[in-house]
Amino acid sequence: MTVSNAGNVNLFVEEQTVFDMFSELVSSVRQFHYDGCVTLIYESIRDALRPGPGFDEMPASMRDQLNRLLASPSFVADVTTASGVFDLNRWNEQAAVNRLTPHNTFGLSSPWLVPVRSTRHFYGCFIVYHRWERMLTSSDVRILTLIAERVATTLDFQRANSSYQMYESLFRDHPLAVLRLDATDVVRDVNRAFQQLYGRSKHQLVGLPFQSVLMAVGLDSADVSNAASSLKEINAHGSESEDYVDFLRHNLWISIPILIDGATQGRYVVFNDVSRILKMHEKLRTTQDLLTSFVYHSTDPIVILEPSGVVTTVNPAFEEVFGWEAEEVSNLFVGDLAGIDLGRLRPSDAHGVKETVTSYEAVATTRDGRPIDVDVTLSSIQGDGQMRSGLVAVVRDVSDRKRAERKLRMSQERYHSLVHHHPNAILAVDLAGRIVEANQASERILGYALDRLLELNHVKSLFSDDTHHLIEDWLRQYAAGESLQNEPQAEFESTMRHARGHTISVAVTWVPIIITDHGVEGAFLILEDMTERKRAEEIFRYSDKLSGVGQLAAGIAHEIRNPLTAIQGFCRLLEEGATPTQSRYLKIMKDELARIDLIVGEMMALAKPADAFFRIYAVQDIVRDVVALMNAEALLHGVELHVQCDSVPARLHCDPNQLKQVLVNIIKNALEATKEGGQVRLGVDEREDVVEISVEDTGEGIPEEHLEQLGTPFFTTKERGTGLGLLVSRRIVQAHGGSLHIDSVIGQGTTVLVRLPKADEKTSP
Repeated sequence: MTVSNAGNVNLFVEEQTVFDMFSELVSSVRQFHYDGCVTLIYESIRDALRPGPGFDEMPASMRDQLNRLLASPSFVADVTTASGVFDLNRWNEQAAVNRLTPHNTFGLSSPWLVPVRSTRHFYGCFIVYHRWERMLTSSDVRILTLIAERVATTLDFQRANSSYQMYESLFRDHPLAVLRLDATDVVRDVNRAFQQLYGRSKHQLVGLPFQSVLMAVGLDSADVSNAASSLKEINAHGSESEDYVDFLRHNLWISIPILIDGATQGRYVVFNDVSRILKMHEKLRTTQDLLTSFVYHSTDPIVILEPSGVVTTVNPAFEEVFGWEAEEVSNLFVGDLAGIDLGRLRPSDAHGVKETVTSYEAVATTRDGRPIDVDVTLSSIQGDGQMRSGLVAVVRDVSDRKRAERKLRMSQERYHSLVHHHPNAILAVDLAGRIVEANQASERILGYALDRLLELNHVKSLFSDDTHHLIEDWLRQYAAGESLQNEPQAEFESTMRHARGHTISVAVTWVPIIITDHGVEGAFLILEDMTERKRAEEIFRYSDKLSGVGQLAAGIAHEIRNPLTAIQGFCRLLEEGATPTQSRYLKIMKDELARIDLIVGEMMALAKPADAFFRIYAVQDIVRDVVALMNAEALLHGVELHVQCDSVPARLHCDPNQLKQVLVNIIKNALEATKEGGQVRLGVDEREDVVEISVEDTGEGIPEEHLEQLGTPFFTTKERGTGLGLLVSRRIVQAHGGSLHIDSVIGQGTTVLVRLPKADEKTSP
C-alpha cells in the first residue's frame, strides 16, 4: 500500500497536538505492564525522526542504541514504510527490520518498535521494552497494533477537523468574493465578501446554476455564454489548475478546480472588483502620456537609462545640445556621456536605504569636443520592492550661468582688492549710518579694530567737527527719497577722533552707493589721513620762514658787523688815558658790543650753518665735555647741576661739536630759568635704537600758549634773548635724524628731551 505525505500533517495538525497524543500513548502503554515506552515523532519536512515523550526516561544503554539508529538514514526509511511490531535488535545497515511473530523470546536489550500510521499519513512510532526476558504472545502484538491504529485514527480525525475549520475560515473570511460550485456548476456555497460585493444573500444564490449567477450580477448573455463554455472546457479536460482572467463589467473572475483524490469535484470561482485597478491603469496611461510629453518637449537634455547604465532613450534637447542623434547613443553604456556619473548615486547604507536622487555640477563634452558646464540631476526609478528599475538623468546646460558667476566673482574680487588694499580708509555705511564694511586701512588710520567699527551705531560718532551733521542729514534725505537740499560735496576736509583720543585731519571723498532698481543704498566714505601732509606743509612753511629769516639775518649781520668792528676799535683807543669814570663807561660799552657780536654770530650761523663733520662718538664723552664747561656757569647762577650718565655706553654717528653746542644752549637756558638754590638735572637714557638726553629744571615753567611758538625766530621768554639759539639747536638735532621736544608745567619747571638714533654697529670703527 502506498502512503502519501504530500499534505504534510504538521501543516494541519499543530506539532503540539502530536506531542500531546504521544504523551498519552506513553501513559496508556505502561498500563499493560511494560517497563517503559519511548516515542519518536516524524518530521516530514526534514524526513527524519526526533525523540518524543519518554525518551529521557529510558535506560542509558538503550538510549545510546536508539541514537545510533536515528543517525542512520536507512533506518528512518525502513521505519516510515513499515507496519506491525519489530525487534530493533535485529536491524542493521545491511538487513531491514523484520516483522515480529509471536512466541519469540527477547532479552533485556530487545526493545519492540511499533509505527503509528494511517492510510495517508505517518506520524512517528513508539518503542516498548521490558527489563527481563519474556515470551511475545499474539495478544501482545494485537494490543500494540491496536494502540498504534487508535492513535493514528485520532490524529487523522483531528487533522481533518482542523483542515475543515481552516477551510471554513478561509472561505468565509476571504476578502475576495468566492463561489463554491459542484461538478454540475451549481452554486453550493457563497462567502460574505460575495454577498457584500453584489448585494445578494446566500439563500438567493445557493442552488442556482453558475450561468444564472453571472446574469444576476449584471453580465449580458454573450458574456455568460463565453464564461459557461470556459468552465465546461475546464471540467472536460480536468486541468490541474488554470486561471481565466476576463474584464467583465469591471469584474475580474478566476476559476480554481476542486480536486479530491485526483478527480474534479467542483470549482471555486473568485471574483474581484477591479474598478479601482482600471482607474489606476487609466491614471497610469495619463501619467505616461504626460511624462512622455514632458521628456520630449523639455528644454533640458534628458537621458533614460537601464539600471546597468545602458542608454535606452534621449530627448530632442539632448540631440540639440550635445550633437549626438538618439540612434548613436541608444544601447550604449553611458560612461561619462553628458557628464553623467553613476557613482554619484551611493549604494545601500547600513540601514539598507538607497540614495534615489543626487545633483551635482560637472563639465561635459559635446560631440565636437566642446566643453560645457552642466548641472546634472540623477534619480532612480524605483520599482516593486524598492528595486531600482531604471535611471533618469536631467542635464541642464549652465554655461551662461557659470560665465555670469565667474564674471560676478571676478568683479567681487576686483572690488575686494580695491577696497581692502586701498591705502586710504574706506567705510561703507547704510542709510541708517551704520558701518557695514571697513578695510584694513581704516584700522590703521583710525586706530579702531574692524569689529569695533562695525559695532558703532552711527558713523557720525567718529567725526569731531560739524561735518557729522551734514553726513547725518544727507543719509536721512537719501533714506526718505527726498531731493537733497545741499548736494554732498565729492571731497571735503574734516577732523576725526582717533581711538587713542587725539584728533586727526582727513580728506573725505563721498561716493553714494547706487544699486540698480533700488536707488541709493548708502555711501562710501574714503578717508585720506592728512596728518603727515599737514605736518609736511607746516615744515615747508617753517623752512620757508627760516629761509627768509636767514636771508634777512645774513644781510643784517653783514651791515652791522662792519661798523661794529670800527666801534670796538675806537673803544680800545679811548681806554688809553681814560679816567676811572670813562673806563667804567667804556667797559659797559664793550660788554654791550660783545652781546651784539654774539647776536650777529648767531644770525650768521642761522643764515649759513657750518659744515658738519660726522663720526662715531661716545655719548658719555659729549656729556662730560659739556658738563665741564657748564659747571662754572651753574656756580655763577647758584644752581646745582646733577648729571646721570655713567651706565650709558651708547655711541652716536654725529658731529660732536654741534651736539655740544645744542646741549650748551639747552643747559644755559635751564640755568637762566632756574632761581638761585634750584636744580638742573641732565640725564642720558639708552633705548632700543635711540639715545634720550633730557634736561630738566625747577624754574617757573613756560605757559602753554608759548610752547607752540618756541623755536620761532626772535620769539623768546627771556628779557635779553633772541629766540635764535633754540631754532639753531632744533635744526642741528634734525640734521642728525633726531627730534627735540619741550614739556613744561607752570610752577614745576621745564623738560627738554632730545632723541638721537644710535650709531649702526656696522659703521662703527
